[in-house]
Amino acid sequence: MSSESISADPESEARNLLVIAPPGCGKTELLARRAEFLISKLQPGQRILALTFSNKAKANLNERLVGVLGAERKRKFVAVHNFHGHAAEVIRSHGRVLGIPTDVEMPDKRTQDNTIDPYLEGLLVRTKGTRCGP
Repeated sequence: MSSESISADPESEARNLLVIAPPGCGKTELLARRAEFLISKLQPGQRILALTFSNKAKANLNERLVGVLGAERKRKFVAVHNFHGHAAEVIRSHGRVLGIPTDVEMPDKRTQDNTIDPYLEGLLVRTKGTRCGP
């Protein structure tokens, strides 16, 4: 984490935490520590689902979780997916309930790039110059 790291408490009793901060402020570390705390609160059969926007963020979070929890605990208690992969899994598993064929073709990379990239660029413009900490 940077010297200007975020100060949210991973052991907060709040059900949800919203953390908005630029790169390098400790969001991934906070998520890993939050998962570590929440594992002790899980009921039998429950798991934690962490969703990311990109494959890179997914890989980074998986790596951080293994570092904090260990590979076996991470595998047993925490699933990490990106939104696209998670949605595809839900559709393949439960699409019939919604009237969607389970073999539906998912959008290709070009379609994703044309749809998502402009949104993300706008998001980056709005957060440019934002700093961590006081």
